[in-house]
Amino acid sequence: MPPEANPLPGSEPRDTLTDALAELRDDFAPQPGESDDRYWLRIGLALGLRRPGRAQLLLERLEGRSATAAAPARADAGAPEAGTTSGVRADGGDESDADADAGPDEIPVASMLLVRAAALPLDEPPDTAFGWALRLRADEITLMGRITDGFIEGGARRDLARGFGIAWTGGVKVPGNELNLLFGRFTDLVLTVASVLAGHDIREAGLRAKPSISSVMRGWFMPKPAPGSDEAGAVLARLGDPAQRGLIAVWNTWAAVRYRSAMPEGLYEDLTHAWVTVVGRLPEA
Repeated sequence: MPPEANPLPGSEPRDTLTDALAELRDDFAPQPGESDDRYWLRIGLALGLRRPGRAQLLLERLEGRSATAAAPARADAGAPEAGTTSGVRADGGDESDADADAGPDEIPVASMLLVRAAALPLDEPPDTAFGWALRLRADEITLMGRITDGFIEGGARRDLARGFGIAWTGGVKVPGNELNLLFGRFTDLVLTVASVLAGHDIREAGLRAKPSISSVMRGWFMPKPAPGSDEAGAVLARLGDPAQRGLIAVWNTWAAVRYRSAMPEGLYEDLTHAWVTVVGRLPEA
């Protein structure tokens, strides 16, 4: 049986929050041995990335319920006006707007999602593992690339221009059973970042495209490339070093968070330098 939602106080028509949560439990079956926390985290990530309209509706329902339940406490404590909740903008803006307005000491939503996703198993679907990268803007990715180049020119280790864990490790021991999986994960991130740079879902377009005769013939003799990989490569080649370095900076941030416990602090800071400079702080370990 899927994990049950916690009961919430108050009565509402059946077409509101209670039904919305019940529908989610019907649509997203739990995995064997999956904890409640991980089950709802997976649903939240999938809903926000695949069904943003439905996610917004659920947020509105949650906001209305929590505002009603907490109104007396807010009145007593002089807290923010009713109708606002942590992580939801009162003016109706989306979470990317909230990231843009975040102060220097606040942690952007993209950083929080990256850290959560980096802790997941390496066999998660691409949209769960790297969906957080879709929150980035194309100019943020290319700016991270330029910052990485400037960082290296200023004396930082030159390895930062290459993917951590697949081209170098800085002495960090990556678990042997993960080394081969990292190459596949890098391909997934390439497709995600290239989709941001191209302005459309490259993987989905690749699935719809009719294969050429040459690609069919290549498939007889070598592994079939991921759908959209040709377009992703073309996008990165067209945009040049800033985009390619930006992709590496995003990968290196994810890898640094995933293997942080095994690396010295200086290496972690170097790997995350471009992300922190452009996107914002990462949660502490």
